[in-house]
Amino acid sequence: MAAERKFKVSFDEPVHGWIAITISIGEEEFRLIPSHTPYDSITELAVALNKILEGYSEAVARWNEEPAEYEFVFRVCGESLNFDICDVARIQGGVRRIPVFSFGGPRNQLLIPFWRALRELQGRYDPSEYERRWNESFPTREMEVLTQRIKAFCR
Repeated sequence: MAAERKFKVSFDEPVHGWIAITISIGEEEFRLIPSHTPYDSITELAVALNKILEGYSEAVARWNEEPAEYEFVFRVCGESLNFDICDVARIQGGVRRIPVFSFGGPRNQLLIPFWRALRELQGRYDPSEYERRWNESFPTREMEVLTQRIKAFCR
């Protein structure tokens, strides 16, 4: 029997508007160090997770690593949830998205690790210290809703 590949998400310390994010599945790992600008990516992530739990079939959170740009794309496929990290290339006449990291599985295998990582980040600092480090406010309201939805989902 094949060993289950566990999906993990972690945020490092935000420093001067930058934060390292590590996403791993077993030994496979993707790490990016995005900036707080031009997107409020932490809030976009909380909103995207809320959308999936609300019943949307797709949700996206954008991240800017300057000059690279990535999207976390969540897509519902039946009872499963697919997650892709896409490298976004702005080309003449449009946008090209190239998947660079992917995972699919039961929704709880993706949603709960993201929620836990956000909760851990939220609990690490008081609101003013978080804002000083990330240059944006923590999405407290979005996390309250997400926490309620995660609890209801896990019942």
